Amino acid sequence: MLAGMPESTGTGGRITSEKTRVLIATADTVLCFALRPLLEAEGYAVSCVGADAEAALGRIASFGPRLILVDVAEPGGWEQDILGQLRADQAYALVAVVILAAATNPRLVTRQALGSGADDVIFKPCDRDLLVTRLVTALRAKEALAQALARASRAEAGVQALLTSLEGALLVVDADGRVLEAYGDVATLLGSPLGDPQGSALADLLAPDSVALARQAQSQQVTDGPYQGLVTLVRPDGSRVDAQARCTVAETPAGRRAYISLSPWQPAGA
Repeated sequence: MLAGMPESTGTGGRITSEKTRVLIATADTVLCFALRPLLEAEGYAVSCVGADAEAALGRIASFGPRLILVDVAEPGGWEQDILGQLRADQAYALVAVVILAAATNPRLVTRQALGSGADDVIFKPCDRDLLVTRLVTALRAKEALAQALARASRAEAGVQALLTSLEGALLVVDADGRVLEAYGDVATLLGSPLGDPQGSALADLLAPDSVALARQAQSQQVTDGPYQGLVTLVRPDGSRVDAQARCTVAETPAGRRAYISLSPWQPAGA
């Protein structure tokens, strides 16, 4: 740690779990003292460490920052060691790293830094308020990514729960309401001989009073959790059967998908 550069996080020396942590790695004591109050005013806990890869990595491990500002005099040196180790460790995948460098050959420096895994590159001299704004933006981008990954993980868990507990059929429906895939005991629900539901519009498989339920299930946001309800299926011969439906919506690389499990339903006492 640099002489005269306190480790205090702006909370009387305590690192509070309520505040997002920012680490500044720099040889410039003035820079740390200038940025600390600005970042603390944004609600962040701030710590500083010297311009040394080993010291910075040690502080990263102990402090647990969500954003690291690396101030380098000559790009292509010790900051590459930090980026290399952080990006090689999945535990730090959601930690934002911003490089602060002199405006010498900015095109090359930017290409090297971003190619090594930095989230942003800022060149000196830079207005301090603008610098803080760029740091906060990089941090919020990582936080948004973390939230998106968490939603995707919850959606995937919901789909796996559907598959594990599947007692009837499972339909995979796209954002246009068309059945892309069908799994399980589809014949029992939709009748035999079975008309292949793949390619069919979900609305065509349901009685008119159930279409609204299907649309409601399909249009749910990923964060809303599973939808459950009773629907009426229409078989190829025109007969109808009630089914318990449970829907989980997930974002996939191919677009939003609704996973709808269908199981036979019998009224109590039937």
